[in-house]
Amino acid sequence: MMTFEDITIDQYINAKWKGDISVVSPEELETIQEQYADTSGLYESEEFSKVAYIHYLNNRINSVKLSIRLQYEFIENFGKPYIPELKFFKKFGHRVEWNDNMEKFLEELRKIDQKEKKYISQLENAIKELTDLRAKREKKDPPKKQTRQDFIATIISLGKVGYRIKRSETTLEEVALMIKKQYEEAAEINNKYHNKK
Repeated sequence: MMTFEDITIDQYINAKWKGDISVVSPEELETIQEQYADTSGLYESEEFSKVAYIHYLNNRINSVKLSIRLQYEFIENFGKPYIPELKFFKKFGHRVEWNDNMEKFLEELRKIDQKEKKYISQLENAIKELTDLRAKREKKDPPKKQTRQDFIATIISLGKVGYRIKRSETTLEEVALMIKKQYEEAAEINNKYHNKK
């Protein structure tokens, strides 16, 4: 009997949305879907999108903040910035250059720090939206069934947060565990946010 440990993303899409039952029977597909939903905790793709967005924002905030702090510490210890790591800021849309002018360089770091504060409020809003969505879900009927587009959007979201997924090789169990990990990390971020207040 095939389980979600055996079926790849492509096989699942073909069976569920294209009616290809050459690999899995309708009964097995139903069991696979239950295993996937139970393991992942994924009941709404909208919720997962919010979780992935929270994860992205948290990583961005922490990465930029840490890079700024490391530059300050390097300057304190060596009297100049750590030049090889200035390109790191480009990933986040910031251009930082060293022109042998310490005051100008420190001003650039302060500007980056100020610009990044908007992501903190975006994170707070995203956490609130997720909390509200979950509260609303608890009061409602069971959520809608996941569409093909929802499923593919989930796979894309996982890719955006850093998971390497090959649709012909990655199993549904692996996808479920990736989703579960994202939920756990978002819950941890949510707890840290609520404990700060």
